Parts: sequence; structure tokens; C-alpha cells
Amino acid sequence: MGGTPSRTHGLRLGMLVCLSIFWTFGLISGETNPDQHSVRLVSGSTIYQGRVEIYRDSTWGRVCDNGWDMNDAYVVCRQLGYGTAKNATWGGDFPPGSGAYWMDRVRCEGGEEELDQCPFDGWGVVSGCQLGDTAAGVVCQAYDQTDAVTIRLDGSSNSYEGLVRVFHSGAWGTICSDHWGIEEANVACGQLGFQGAQVAIDAKTLFGADFTGPVYISGLRCHGTETNLAQCARDGWFDDLCSGHDCDAGVICNSEHTPADGDLRLTGGSTAWAGRLEVYHLGVWGTVCDDDWNENAARVACRQLGYDGVELSSDSTDYGIHTGDILLDNLHCRGQESRLTHCPHNGWGEHNCLHSEDVAVSCETDSPPPDPPSDIISLQMSSIIGIIIACSVIVACALMILRYIHHRQKNALTAHRNRVRSLDVATPTDSLRYPIPRGNSGLFIVNGIQIDPSLPPHALEPPDYSSSPWKPPEIPQEPPPSYEATVAHYPDARTDGVSSPVAPDYSCETTLPNTVNEPRELEPNPYQQSHEHGEPMSRFEPTSTPPSSPMPPVD
Repeated sequence: MGGTPSRTHGLRLGMLVCLSIFWTFGLISGETNPDQHSVRLVSGSTIYQGRVEIYRDSTWGRVCDNGWDMNDAYVVCRQLGYGTAKNATWGGDFPPGSGAYWMDRVRCEGGEEELDQCPFDGWGVVSGCQLGDTAAGVVCQAYDQTDAVTIRLDGSSNSYEGLVRVFHSGAWGTICSDHWGIEEANVACGQLGFQGAQVAIDAKTLFGADFTGPVYISGLRCHGTETNLAQCARDGWFDDLCSGHDCDAGVICNSEHTPADGDLRLTGGSTAWAGRLEVYHLGVWGTVCDDDWNENAARVACRQLGYDGVELSSDSTDYGIHTGDILLDNLHCRGQESRLTHCPHNGWGEHNCLHSEDVAVSCETDSPPPDPPSDIISLQMSSIIGIIIACSVIVACALMILRYIHHRQKNALTAHRNRVRSLDVATPTDSLRYPIPRGNSGLFIVNGIQIDPSLPPHALEPPDYSSSPWKPPEIPQEPPPSYEATVAHYPDARTDGVSSPVAPDYSCETTLPNTVNEPRELEPNPYQQSHEHGEPMSRFEPTSTPPSSPMPPVD
């Protein structure tokens, strides 16, 4: 029991000794081991600046400042995850520190993702960095969305070119053109919505204006992939290295309206096909010297301008004197080139001419001048297009109306034909002898047959009464036998108690039961009349309408 505390104390002491050894050799640390070739900034006043150190073989080492520049600083700041580099430092800008130098003569191009991807003399190969104040350092610039700046183009009538102005502290200012190049111009044009920059220029030289306002930014250095100028490195706000507005930054952005390098135009003339010949290069329109100028070169120029040929190549003094640059001289064209700049020449701006030697041409007008831009349509063409559309709509409506009328007529004709076919179907012959109107159709039913009253009488066939119990009377018809004849014919007839009958008198009309009232011819018949042709006929005519329910004669 007494030895237990001492053994426990010994175990604790042993564990502490082991932990101390592991901590000493770096096997246990409060930080995880950095990745191979990681970089860090030390001895700076903020996390965005300091002396550059790189990690290799479990050791942090310095970078010698031989050849150290902004491209190297861009890579270090990008590898650390900061916006961009603001400055590259040398020597004693930060405390020199101690330890080995891992890299010397670093030569980055600025687009690398990590520092070890840049060319250098080799790991641990150092020359000229024996002194302690030769360590390289950087000042990075962190970027946040709130740091974004607003820019615009000013000083030109064209929206794609002009002086670059920056809005800061409630006012518009300019950018000093030191370090202003195509990378910075690409960022500015991209921020404005264009597809990159055609050229970065000095605004006063190109636009010739005296600009006012503060100069906000100097030493702007962009990589070209930034989306806002605030992401690019700079010397600082209001650090004017341009001594006023003599070197303000300008730009010409790429757009559908931007002239292409080598485009031509004719100026100074009263017509579009004649004038002084000018060529476009890097945002500037300049003239062409007439040294070695001939008809082949004039033909190439007119063809590029959209004409078929050249009419005259003359002195440009007829179209005024140009005061700008002379850009081309000693052109040697074969006449087959598609653009004038394809012909051999001295080079851009290389000449020994005066503006009195500028070239002027007059092109043939047999062919129309070049078409205007595709987004410009004349008023006359717009009117023609509107008239064509209106006529098309009217014709379409007329065709639809005609088709509707034709459809209605076709349906009416079909219905009429169906009605006529239905009239040709025979019905049972159980109707009356004489036509009786049926409904509002205008037709009559005779013996079950529908008859059109408009047809002539001879078209009607005589009715068939073979199956009917009622027989129409025949005219003329013999009168019934006399009483004497009846007694003589029936000698056994009883006459007891019966007075001699009186012979019936048929001198007047009689009506028998259930029979049609018909006259009876007598011998002689005083009512007999003669037809106009001599044939005898009765004065009595059959009734116009027979009984509706004929009955058989009485026995």
C-alpha cells in the first residue's frame, strides 16, 4: 500500500518527459504541418503584408530579393488567397529574420498559381543574398465586394472609347497611365460590358481634351483576369505619379461598332466614293503616303471599301490637309490582296513624307456603296416592310372569309340534296285517293306517295283501288230495276197484306244509305245534256271530296 503513490508519481513523470521530447522534435505541435511549398507572410503589421517564407523539408526558409518584382508578388498573394498584390518589397522593408534561403532569382510571369511553379535557380542555390537584409516581401490587397469601384468612359462621342474615370469619395476622378497596359484595359472594358480592349491609350493624346478632377489611382497593375479594377494592385488612393492630367489613362474597347485594325475610309470629299484615304491602327486614323503608290494599290483600296474598281488616284490636296499621323508608306501591292495592310510596306508609322503627299482616290460608282451597318434600316425600307406585312394580313383575312362562305354554301347544297333524296323514298299506300296537304312542306300524299303539286297532271299515275273495299262509282251507271221487274223476277215473293207498291220515282235526286249521291239515268232522262262535241254526259258531277270512310253497299 505504501509503494503505490510512488509508482504513480513515476509514471506521470515518465509521460511528461516523453511529451517534452516529442514537442522538442516537432512530433507534437499545436499546429498541423503545412503542405510542401506553402508560403506565408511574417513580421508584417497586418496579415496581408510581410516577409515571404516558403516551407520545404519541414523547414521555413526565406526568398532572396534578386530579380523580385510585381509578377512574383502577384503569385504569392494569389497563392495566399488574397485579392491581388499591391506592392513588391525588397531588403529592409520588413525585418530580415533568420534562417536559410530556399529560393533566389525567382522569375514569375504572373499567371502561376503557386510560387514553386515559377523558374528560379534551384532549391537552396543562392548567390548574392549573404546579407540579412535581402529578403523579399509583398504587400497584398484583400478584395471584398464592398471595395468595388465604378468606372465610365468620357471624352468621346463613341461609347466604346474614351478616358477612364473612377468614382470615389463622391466624385469622379482619373487614373494615372503609369503601368497602364492591355491587361488593365481588358479589366476596365470587361467591367463596362465589352469583350476586352482593343488598345490601351493615353487619353489626352487621342482625344485632345484637358480633363479635370482628382487623379485617384497610380501604379495600377492588373493580371487581366480581374472583374473589377479594385482587385488590381495599386499604389494607393490619391498617389499621383502623373503630375496632373497629362497622362490620364484611356481605352478603346472591342464592340460591333469599333473599327478593326487596318480599316479604311475616305474623308474630305463631297461623295462617299472619293476623298483622302485614311487607315485605322491602334485607335488612330492616319493617312497613306504616295511613295510607290500605283493603280494596283488603288484597286485594292477601292475593293476593300466595297467598290469594284478605281476611277482616279489623285492628290489629296483637293480634299484638305490632314494634321494627324502618316501610318503607311511604300506600299507594294499586286492588286489581288483583300486588304491594303496585306501589301508589303515599311511598317506602321515608318515614313519620310509630308501630308502634301497623302493619297486620295476616287472609286468607280457602278456598284453601290458599301452597305450600312446591319442594325441601321432606312425609313423607306421600314415602310416597305410594313406595307408588305399589312398586305399579307389583309390577303390572309380575305382568304379566310372566302373559305368560310364556301363552307356555308357547301353545307347548304348538301342539306338540299339530302332533302331531295328523302322525297324519293316510297311510303305505304294507305292514304286517301285525293291529295291532302301534309304539314308545311308544300307536298301532298296520294296513295302513300308524296306528290309535288307543281308537277303537271299527266305525270300522276291513276290510283290503284284493287285492295280497297270501297269502289268509286262509274259514270254513267244504270238505274236500279223497277218494282215490276223485281216482282217478275221473284214470282214466289209474298205480297199478302201488302198493297201494290208504287214504282219509285227517280226523276229527282235520291240518296241511298251508305252510298255516294250519284244520279241515275232514266228512260228517257229529261236532265240529259249534250256535250259540246255531241257526247251525252250527266249534269251531275262527282263530289270533289269523297267520304272519308267509305262503306260497302247495302245488300
